[in-house]
Amino acid sequence: MATHRPTLSPGSLCGLLMLMLLLPSPHYAGFFVFTYVHFTNEIKQIHESYIQNIACFVGEDFENVLQPMNSIDVNKNNPCWAVRTQLQVLMRKVSEMVPVVAAEKQTDSKQLFAAHLTGNGKPQIQQESFHIKSYDGYKITEWSEKKSPPSNNQIKMHNGELVVPENGYYYIYAQTYFRYKDPEEGKSKQLVQYIYKRTNYPTPITLMKNVKTTCWSKEAQHELHSIYQGGVFKLNRNDRLFVSASNVSMVDTDEAGTFFGAFQVF
Repeated sequence: MATHRPTLSPGSLCGLLMLMLLLPSPHYAGFFVFTYVHFTNEIKQIHESYIQNIACFVGEDFENVLQPMNSIDVNKNNPCWAVRTQLQVLMRKVSEMVPVVAAEKQTDSKQLFAAHLTGNGKPQIQQESFHIKSYDGYKITEWSEKKSPPSNNQIKMHNGELVVPENGYYYIYAQTYFRYKDPEEGKSKQLVQYIYKRTNYPTPITLMKNVKTTCWSKEAQHELHSIYQGGVFKLNRNDRLFVSASNVSMVDTDEAGTFFGAFQVF
């Protein structure tokens, strides 16, 4: 695109002459004329650069803008070269960010599993068969699943045990509520809660254990105590979790006092 020298219109020239007559000295008049001409020339160059940049997008050079840098000859004298360089740098940055954003979105949308079991209000029976077992305490089996999340991301329960749906890290927690109606004067009770993991091995693995020794009050009609514990563990698919207690006949299966659950952290 050809570059034209700035020209003054008759009206502008007349205005300049009038202003020069009003200025106190020829020195100021010359300085003013030089400044005006220089400013007009700068404005014209900015306008021409703008027109050239627009032409890069609407003219034949637009195809070159989208081509890789090594596919055409680099010509820094071409006004579209700078536009093409800046645009391709921007396109490269965007293309590098897209996989990262997609991966973060995929991670955020990962389905996490959870379960929250509560006591079902039925008395926990200490069965005779529990005396022949490979773990301490007596397994609590009177659970209700009505407080658990929807079935599409729920950890299923089978025979009083939570069955892990997939490998991952899970936060496991349990609270056992003990109620003793006939305290014996001067005697204490040791209350123990266990959380176990059952795998393919014959012996369950103890994940957590909490112990409390209580002294019964003489005036109380019954004694109330609770034990809570929780922690994060790495679990594998089809691992099974269950809770046992030392004095299962004293367990009160109120849904707000006795509960057991787990949720996947990642």
